[in-house]
Amino acid sequence: MKKRFVSKKNINVDYKGWLFKIVVTITIVFLLIKLIGFLAKSNFSNNKYIYDMTVSNSLLLLVDGYDSYNKFINLDLRDPRKLLKYSMNSILSDEMLVFEETDNYDERDAITEYFPDPNPINVELPLVYVFNTHQLEAYDSQNLSEYNIKPNVLMVSYYLKEKLNANGLPTIVEDNDISEVLRVNNWKYSYSYKASRILLEDAYKKNSSLKFFIDIHRDSASYDKTTTIIDNKPYARVLFVVGKKHKNYEHNLTVANELNELIKKFNPNLSRGISIKDGEGVNGIYNQDFSSNLILLEIGGQYNSINEATNTIDVMAEVLKNYIKEKT
Repeated sequence: MKKRFVSKKNINVDYKGWLFKIVVTITIVFLLIKLIGFLAKSNFSNNKYIYDMTVSNSLLLLVDGYDSYNKFINLDLRDPRKLLKYSMNSILSDEMLVFEETDNYDERDAITEYFPDPNPINVELPLVYVFNTHQLEAYDSQNLSEYNIKPNVLMVSYYLKEKLNANGLPTIVEDNDISEVLRVNNWKYSYSYKASRILLEDAYKKNSSLKFFIDIHRDSASYDKTTTIIDNKPYARVLFVVGKKHKNYEHNLTVANELNELIKKFNPNLSRGISIKDGEGVNGIYNQDFSSNLILLEIGGQYNSINEATNTIDVMAEVLKNYIKEKT
């Protein structure tokens, strides 16, 4: 019996169809990557960005589970356990780690963490706006190092806000993350004053009742220059900075002189005086062209503790209360 030979059927593979699908898929993935990169680097409008940032901060507070009954003025800045719940990680790009080459900024300064206001409250008709152009300028960790906490000038601003409100001066503090303004606009660290100007103008637009603006920094001088002992209590010394590179700087200088004299009445050693900035290689404006009542304060230095800084804020709050109530 002869074997029957069965011929194999021809299998037609649509190679062109498969190739087309692969090309389309690769193209879509490529375009998505490009789109994500473009959005990350785009310069969003200031108003939209500030709105998004405000919403983001509110969400962070909800996730953090903040108890509105826990007043920040009762939150002991010396107790690291109470600070831990408010510590937020701040993501900095490589470009943002380029430090400002002028205005005494020390490259040894540690990068600290941004965290939102632990006691956000509605203040009607605020008179005082407290902010930090360099929000992450750090103080010495001392006993906080084991908790991985690096105290900074932002904490001092929150503390001053509470003290001023308790003294009858309606005060708000800028708690939007300036690092985010820099990142979104693809700006280097040296653009910090431009970033804080955006938030400053937006705050005034929303609160036309504002009359006084306080930008808190800390210096990078040695400990012996930034510290004084008064009645066996350590204080971070105060330095006023006035930029001379705008036409109305003399008005800012007058305000600084008046406040400086009031501090010296408490104790002459608490003040380091007034530093007038002019010439090449310095900013020389510091947003003080915005208002004659824009005050730039250096509270202590990098070697001062948060305890020493808040001791000074206790005095500064009294000085500001007396000064502002006299002027308004």
